Amino acid sequence: MFVSFLKNVDLIAGETIAVDGTKSRAHNSKKANFNQKKIDKHKTYIDTNPKNV
Repeated sequence: MFVSFLKNVDLIAGETIAVDGTKSRAHNSKKANFNQKKIDKHKTYIDTNPKNV
């Protein structure tokens, strides 16, 4: 299904596909989770403290 999506949006030709079997685990802790409020707060911090970034 993912390969079909990539072919439909012309990201791959789909002539040769290789899968390596890598497994990844999702983690959605409070530190790894971003919402608009957190992004805005961080952007404000960066804009006001450019030397700390």
